[in-house]
Amino acid sequence: MDNGPIDSFKKYYLLGTCCWALLIAIASLAPSTSFGEVGIEIRHLDKVVHFTMYLILAFLASGALRYSEIGKVELSTRSRSLEYLWIFLFLGGYGFFLEVLQELM
Repeated sequence: MDNGPIDSFKKYYLLGTCCWALLIAIASLAPSTSFGEVGIEIRHLDKVVHFTMYLILAFLASGALRYSEIGKVELSTRSRSLEYLWIFLFLGGYGFFLEVLQELM
């Protein structure tokens, strides 16, 4: 069943997920001097920024999984929880991988 604009919007979750993950990688691996100084001094601002960036990535990845071929199958609550666990583990691994790359650069 074609829902018009809604169906065309759904396919952009995967593209958005990939683009956002690439943006995180670029921002994480670029030297901090390339961003310049921020005029505001807020404690732990970097933690807030990291949390927000990965929260958006988790939202996009969840949407990509939900609207993929797998998402078309009606899943039980337990299966849905496993989906979110896999997203959590994948994003955690991605973040760990970027941290290791930062140390190597």
